[in-house]
Amino acid sequence: MTMGMNKTKQSKKCQHKDILSCPYKKRKECPSLKSDCHLPDEIEFENKSSNSNSWYIIALSILLIIISISKPIFADCIIWPILQSLSISVLAGVVLSKLIDIPKQLQDITKLISTSLTSYEYLYGLDRLSLGTLRNKVTHALYTKNTPNMPRGLIMLDQKICELLEDPYYKIYRETIECHNTGLFSDICLSDKSNIVTDTDTIGPNLFIAKDVTLEYTIKSPYDASHLIKADIGINNHMFLPEGCNIDGIFRIEEFLVSIDGNAYKNIMPYIKVTYDKRNAKNTVKPDEISYNTGLHLNTIDNKCLSKDIYNDQKEYSKIEYADITNEENFVSHIDVLFTDEISVKLKYRQLLPEADKHFTKRLKYSTESYRIDYSCDENNIQLFGQLFGPMIDQSHISVQLSDDRKKLSMESFSWLLPGSGSFVVMGNKLKNNANNIQI
Repeated sequence: MTMGMNKTKQSKKCQHKDILSCPYKKRKECPSLKSDCHLPDEIEFENKSSNSNSWYIIALSILLIIISISKPIFADCIIWPILQSLSISVLAGVVLSKLIDIPKQLQDITKLISTSLTSYEYLYGLDRLSLGTLRNKVTHALYTKNTPNMPRGLIMLDQKICELLEDPYYKIYRETIECHNTGLFSDICLSDKSNIVTDTDTIGPNLFIAKDVTLEYTIKSPYDASHLIKADIGINNHMFLPEGCNIDGIFRIEEFLVSIDGNAYKNIMPYIKVTYDKRNAKNTVKPDEISYNTGLHLNTIDNKCLSKDIYNDQKEYSKIEYADITNEENFVSHIDVLFTDEISVKLKYRQLLPEADKHFTKRLKYSTESYRIDYSCDENNIQLFGQLFGPMIDQSHISVQLSDDRKKLSMESFSWLLPGSGSFVVMGNKLKNNANNIQI
C-alpha cells in the first residue's frame, strides 16, 4: 500500500506555470513527474573510469615488480634497477589516477561551478549591482552567440521593460465614459449673458458635450509588506477652455475615494486641488478648430504625499480649490500615495468638451494586468469607433464590442499592457442620407 501511494505521489503533474512560481529548490524535493518538472537536473558524480587500458598498465607494472623481486640472472644488469623504479612509479601513478580520476574530477568540478553560478542560492547572495551586471552580460551572450548581427538597440529596450518589474502596476483598471449633449457654450460658461460674444470666429465651438467619467482601479506593489512605495493617482488632461469661461464650469470632481493597504475607502477631496495652466492658449479659435489650450492637473493642497495618516485625520471638506499655475515655473502635477500592499481608487468627474472634439485617447501610467473601457454616447447622429493600442499588444488577446446602433463601445485586454498603452475612441457623424456612411 505504501509503495502504491509513493508512486502516485511521484506521478502527479506539475501545478506551477514556470520555475519562478515553483516552491521547490531541488529536483528530488519536487513530487511531480520528472518530464513535467521545471527544475534543472542535479549533478550526479560517476566513479567509473572510462579508460580501460589503464588495467593493462597496472598488470604490466605488477609483473615487472614481481620479476625484480625474484632476482633473475640479469638482475645485476644496470638497466634493471631503472626499470624497477619506473615500474613502481607507473604503478603508483595509474593507481592514483584510478582512485582520484583527475580528468573526471576536473569535469565534475567544472560542472559543479557552472551549476552553482546559476543556482538561486548563488544569485540571491549577490547585491543588486552585481546582479544587474550579470544580467546584462548573460543577455548579451545569449543572443549574440547565434545572432551576431542582431538589432542591439533592442537589448536596451529589454532592460527598460525588465525595470518595470520594480514599479507599481495596475492589477485591474476599469473606465466608464458616458457622453451627453449639454447645450451652448454661453449657457454653460457665462453667468453674465449681456457680454456674450456673437461672433463665432472668437467664441470657438458652440455646442458642448458632457463627459461623465468613472474610474475604478487597484494598484499593487511588487515588494513585500516591509517595503514602502508610492504611486501617482492624479490625472493630467489637456482640454479646450473658451475665453471667458471658468475652469469650474468645464471640469468638476464628484467623488474621489481611496483605500490604502486594505483599509476602508476614504474621501480625499479635502486634501486635493485642481490646477490648470494656459501656456498654449490662443486669443481666437475658429468654429471648426479645437485648441487644447489648457492643461488640467490634480495634486494635493500641500504638494505632499498621501499616506495612511489620513485615516487619523478628520479634515472636513467644504469646496475644492481651483488654482491657476500658468505663471509658475515649477509646479506639482500628480498625487502620490505611500503604501506597502495596494491602493484602490474610485474617481468620478464630469468634463465638458466641444462637440467638434471627436477624439478620445487614454494612456496608462503603469503596466496593467487587466484593462477595460466602456464608452457610450446618446447623440442620435453619433457613432463610435475604437481600438486598443500599445507596444507588443496581441490583437488575439483583446475584445472590441459594439452595440447594433454603434452608440456603445466596450474594449478589454486579457493580457499585460505596458505603460503608454491604452485606448482611443472616435465619435463619427452619421450622414443623413445613408445610415452606413460615417463622417469623421
